[in-house]
Amino acid sequence: MSENPSSGITAAGSTSWRSSRRWRAELRDEYGDSGRELALYLGRRLCGMKLAELAQAVGLRNYGVVATNVKPYERRLEQERAEQARMKQVLELLNCEM
Repeated sequence: MSENPSSGITAAGSTSWRSSRRWRAELRDEYGDSGRELALYLGRRLCGMKLAELAQAVGLRNYGVVATNVKPYERRLEQERAEQARMKQVLELLNCEM
């Protein structure tokens, strides 16, 4: 059975491992998910949620993962104009300020 890597579809027509949920979850966890990082940051900053509460809200077993996502995101937010613009847009949609 041959596979077309660009489409992610095998010759038999079934979806390849590249488009499976497991693969997407592994990729997200390995390379980060900026949307999730932004949500965790806002949960912490705007809502005052505890790390354990945030972990439970996004389906993580370990709240330490939340901390390791929030801190680098804070640094990136300070340094990257594109991320600052994104945050501004999100805050406008939420109708709030930080």
